[in-house]
Amino acid sequence: PIRDGVLDWADRGAVWSWAGRRFAALGGAVSIDKDFRREGVSWWPTEEITDEEVDALIARAGTDPIDVLLSHDSPVLPDGIRPLSNPVLRERCERSIAQVLRAVDALRPRLVVHGHYHVRWSGLLERPWGNVRVEGLASDEQNRQHGHAWSVLALNQLAVAGE
Repeated sequence: PIRDGVLDWADRGAVWSWAGRRFAALGGAVSIDKDFRREGVSWWPTEEITDEEVDALIARAGTDPIDVLLSHDSPVLPDGIRPLSNPVLRERCERSIAQVLRAVDALRPRLVVHGHYHVRWSGLLERPWGNVRVEGLASDEQNRQHGHAWSVLALNQLAVAGE
């Protein structure tokens, strides 16, 4: 807990139950603008998702189903977001997305909620084992215009409210 009853922190690979639902967390993503940031202040070398972190999450989750995966990056590039033109950065971003997708395929959540792209969007990710709803949250700046940097999750239906 960061502030009791208000804000909690979930480490990468955390798995927990809350109100009868199983959650998992997988933070991390590539800062595409790190050339304009300061190391240790606004970007960190450890921000990218590693194979070991995904493996640890999968091991912690075990065989019981996960209902909700909370991640920083998305398991798919959101609608309207173009791949980067810089081939090195594009490859690193694609690897980050692939890490989240690997976790999705192993955990089989019904819902993934992520931030990172700062765009409010909803999508359906079709997988061989079933469909996953993906909800991207907006940034605070976009929140003023058309979206939310937060949402309310109705746990009984796994429905994201606030639109």
